[in-house]
Amino acid sequence: IDFMQQQPADVVSSAGRAVEGALAELEGPPSATLVFDCAARKRAVADSLALEVEEMRRAFGGSPPPMAGLYSFGEIYQRGGPSGDRNHSIVVVAFP
Repeated sequence: IDFMQQQPADVVSSAGRAVEGALAELEGPPSATLVFDCAARKRAVADSLALEVEEMRRAFGGSPPPMAGLYSFGEIYQRGGPSGDRNHSIVVVAFP
């Protein structure tokens, strides 16, 4: 068992890192993005949901592309092996 602890600010800042990771895979600016956000994140940041969205917008730098997304209760993606916090995952998919 791996026990982990996150503060709401850590959860919010990870949204920006998810965008940065998606953009790193592109050769140019994205035309659109999809965001899969774990429903547990919604509870973890509660009053900071607007900050999470703002963190994503900031990570795009300038005007963000059209974004669509959803909260899910299932795991969409895990990177890096069998351990890790799967409860507060966020996946951003950027399209060229």
